[in-house]
Amino acid sequence: MPRPPRVLDALAVTWVTFHLGALSVGCYQHHVVEAESDASVLDDHGTEGPSDGATPDADASAPDASTEDADVPLDAQVRDADVPDAGPRDAAAADVGAQDVGTQDMGTRDVGTDMGADVDTGPACMPSPEVCGTLVDEDCDGSVDEVVERIACGLGQCVRSAESCDESTPAQCVPLPAGLERCGTGVDEDCDGTIDEVVEQVTCGVGLCVAQGESCDVALPAECTPLPPQEEVCNGLDDDCDGTIDVIDRGADGVPDCLNIVLLGRSGSQVSGTFEQWIRTNGASSRRVLTDAAQVLTAEVIADADIIILDQLQRTYGADEAAVLEAWVRAGGGLMAVTGHYNQPPTVDRANSLLTNLGLAFVFQLPVINSDATRFEDHPAVERVRTVPVIGGFPVVTTSPTALIVGSDTANRALIGVNEVDLGRVYLFADEWVMFDSQWNMLADDLRRFWSSALRWLGQTRSP
Repeated sequence: MPRPPRVLDALAVTWVTFHLGALSVGCYQHHVVEAESDASVLDDHGTEGPSDGATPDADASAPDASTEDADVPLDAQVRDADVPDAGPRDAAAADVGAQDVGTQDMGTRDVGTDMGADVDTGPACMPSPEVCGTLVDEDCDGSVDEVVERIACGLGQCVRSAESCDESTPAQCVPLPAGLERCGTGVDEDCDGTIDEVVEQVTCGVGLCVAQGESCDVALPAECTPLPPQEEVCNGLDDDCDGTIDVIDRGADGVPDCLNIVLLGRSGSQVSGTFEQWIRTNGASSRRVLTDAAQVLTAEVIADADIIILDQLQRTYGADEAAVLEAWVRAGGGLMAVTGHYNQPPTVDRANSLLTNLGLAFVFQLPVINSDATRFEDHPAVERVRTVPVIGGFPVVTTSPTALIVGSDTANRALIGVNEVDLGRVYLFADEWVMFDSQWNMLADDLRRFWSSALRWLGQTRSP
């Protein structure tokens, strides 16, 4: 039958006590033997001791403590708790061993109390509300940071969550602070429940460089950067973003290369082939329309025109036709009109019927003007002009505060008028002789400068 634990503990202590005593006796005997051996040696040298040098009988009869212990089985030593007799010769040593063993702490200690007592686990757990995130079991239920409630608060990027680990303590949630709303992020930075709400929008640049900028917060002004310009080509667009459309003069002859010039009406009393050939030679194109009085002016007739020149008109036009021409001008067209084809009111009235609401008109006045234009204002429409012949012409008047007289004769009669109407431009000259071959053959340089300046200004259609 197995021994009870406390019996085993007592036996173990007894065994340890026994061997400690034996060890003490052995040590004592060892010292005695050494002392006796020393005495024998002294006797050999003539000091005290037996005269015959024999070993005392007590020496021979003294038991060997280490040998004696070795012969005793271990279980016998444990069962037999008495200290073995060290022999008659070493009684004093045995007493010392017994005394040392008896006074050991292990002999007097309560072994059962020391080795069998429960382990001290510290102070008892005192329950308190569980707090999340501490990694401590505050409520003493054996679990750590167990969440019993989780909530969220805020909108957009202000959303935040909170939790509670105790039913008696509600979760507390405070949203993150709001920021400035920025456009195009797809995020509700100002936490108002809407994304990228535009509060300001601006436009910058002209032509193909037009760009937009916007702001989504009143504290952030809208910023706008125009798109980069491109090389100008003949496409009806302001590619280089200079505010004009299709203004290209690669030959530097003064005539824009992209112009499509439409001559409206018949040619004058003289041939004007030289003028028309000059237009085509310098990169522009030209054609004539409405040479018959029965033909009607419609938007389709002039849709592809960049510049329209009113030549010898065949009739007076109605308000609807005038409105078509006005709309074309306001959309960016360049309109030029000449007069003086004959000395009768219709030559002025027919032109004026199409100039309604464009800021300029002709005045029928006799005698006709036969005086060259030699005085010019500082204006791009006449910047290269020195002199222009007028033979049987009629003066120009302004009908709008935006219109200007930029050329006159020495008598200060108005011979050239210009006006800008929305995106388009209007240019009136007092006579038609500037188109005739007879004048081109005599005054080619002056006429080239006149027409180059006029067509360049009219053809610089402004970008929307």
